[in-house]
Amino acid sequence: MSDNEILEQLSIGYEIVQINQKVYNYLGNRFHGQKVSEIINAKVINVTLSSKGNDFIIDDNKMHYNVNEIKKVIDETGAGDGYFSKLIDLYVKNDLKFDKSYPNICNQYVSNILKLFGATSHIRRMVMVKEKKDKCTCQDIEIKEKRKINRCFLNVNNMINRILKAVENVNEEKFNEYLKKFESSNTLVSGSGGSYASAIFISHYLNTHYNSNTQAIYPRELTLRNNNNIDNLICVSYSGTTQDMVYAIDNSNIKNTYIITKGQSKKVLEKSSQSNVISYYGSNNKGKERGFLSFEGTLSPCTIFMKKYFNDNNIEIETFLNTRFNYWKNYLQENITYVSKGMKINIMYDYNSASAAYDSESKFIESGYFNVVLSEKKNFSHGRFINYEFEQPELTIYFKTKNTSDYEDALKDYLKSYLLIESEYDGILGEYDLLIASQLITYVFAKILKVDLAKPDYSEEAMKLYFYKGHL
Repeated sequence: MSDNEILEQLSIGYEIVQINQKVYNYLGNRFHGQKVSEIINAKVINVTLSSKGNDFIIDDNKMHYNVNEIKKVIDETGAGDGYFSKLIDLYVKNDLKFDKSYPNICNQYVSNILKLFGATSHIRRMVMVKEKKDKCTCQDIEIKEKRKINRCFLNVNNMINRILKAVENVNEEKFNEYLKKFESSNTLVSGSGGSYASAIFISHYLNTHYNSNTQAIYPRELTLRNNNNIDNLICVSYSGTTQDMVYAIDNSNIKNTYIITKGQSKKVLEKSSQSNVISYYGSNNKGKERGFLSFEGTLSPCTIFMKKYFNDNNIEIETFLNTRFNYWKNYLQENITYVSKGMKINIMYDYNSASAAYDSESKFIESGYFNVVLSEKKNFSHGRFINYEFEQPELTIYFKTKNTSDYEDALKDYLKSYLLIESEYDGILGEYDLLIASQLITYVFAKILKVDLAKPDYSEEAMKLYFYKGHL
């Protein structure tokens, strides 16, 4: 901006202006020593000086105020803004008149906040300010607090609608061509977090219905093994640009790669130009899940693969999803009565319930609220029961499809107490049904705890690992 443009903006006329010392010095230097009170047309100018306090300039008179010494600070982020907000509060309540006592009141206010819980954590959540014509908002303000959004509830409640749009947005003819390429092939399916559960399900679907030799695998493992006899790699990634996935594709030496994602094809191809992108993004499906737990991101890829199965068996997808969603929601709300932070949970699973088990384990662990042990039902008998007996989990979740075996009857007799998540279907449809149940378990847990499990409190150091972009 030119000098004239800056001066024009600053001469409009303000009640209170707050600047820091750096800006104060910059204005003085830029305008050749001219007084800041002459540059800024304001009744009150507050110049913050960090630990040295602050200067108030009123009617060209400068008054200095020292800041109180604070021995233990929780969090100083936003301290200047907190000070300024209190100053505005006092100024408005006193009919836009300044009093010399205000700086000391503001200093004490910020001092108490910094010692107790930090400068930003006391701020009320966002509000809506109702505009009134011909009236100053400062003098006549009507505030309506915005409702705090629980991302876990929001994501689950939007899940079915987003899944249906995802299926609609994938070109059926082209996708069926891909399915033919997977038939009787050696195919790896890769994903992390909630996408790993999707990878397990897709690998089971292709194995059962396309005679494929399949395996679910984590992205990093792809770079540590011999892939010479692998025909295809399917990567499941909500964004389509996950660093682990991009690195794995580049270093796995697998010629035919496919990425199933909600990311836009153009953006995904910028990272993985040689891959076939199966995107379920569309103008009718732009909204994305927020938070660290994956709901739509887990079920949408599985449903896209299941579409042909539904069509071949005359099952209407929307009806099935709504029926099973409501069934599991009601069943789980009736049968889960107690949940606590730090609860020990044991999850029992087999081949047909592995995707649901890994999905639940991922959600429980990533929420930061639970300690979880995964136990394959038969492998449990090879000494793993010792952990069960000594640790005494507060909840055992037992996933199963419709048909059972004599061994499972014996296992359930041993366990005695457990939350039975039993599908009324067998095979791949039963596994898909249990995956729906898994989403609702997290939902019911969040309702009982009255917390947003999709918004965990991760440390800054932990997030450095999450965003790691180096060599794997």
